[in-house]
Amino acid sequence: MRWYKRIFTGRYGVKRLSVVLFVIAGLLLLWSFIMPVYWRRSMPLMGALVFFALGLWRCLSRNIGRRLQEERALDMLWARFRMLGQRTTQAFPRRGEDSRFIVVRCPRCRQKLRVPRGKGLIRITCKRCTGKFERKV
Repeated sequence: MRWYKRIFTGRYGVKRLSVVLFVIAGLLLLWSFIMPVYWRRSMPLMGALVFFALGLWRCLSRNIGRRLQEERALDMLWARFRMLGQRTTQAFPRRGEDSRFIVVRCPRCRQKLRVPRGKGLIRITCKRCTGKFERKV
């Protein structure tokens, strides 16, 4: 067991970026086995080998400062993707989330119309057929 501790003393170890590289290598390896034989080329297998070698190299690296910079770059990239997703969900509220409006249908053309909630009896004009009707909301 001493040889194991001696190998990993002062090394960077397994962190998130290494795990991401190992997962990509596993997916490429799985893809190379699932693909039909006539499509199977050495590219997915070679890609898996490259990603696995990069992950292993990162785990066994002694240049901890450089590996921390790479980890921070991954964190910043991941934060950008998370912020992009948050902006998208904020721009488009889910169904039923905006309680200030209700959806009614035009009696002539069945077009859905969004009208303000709680205004009492209002006169609604359909944008499609220009029909006018009254509705209590």
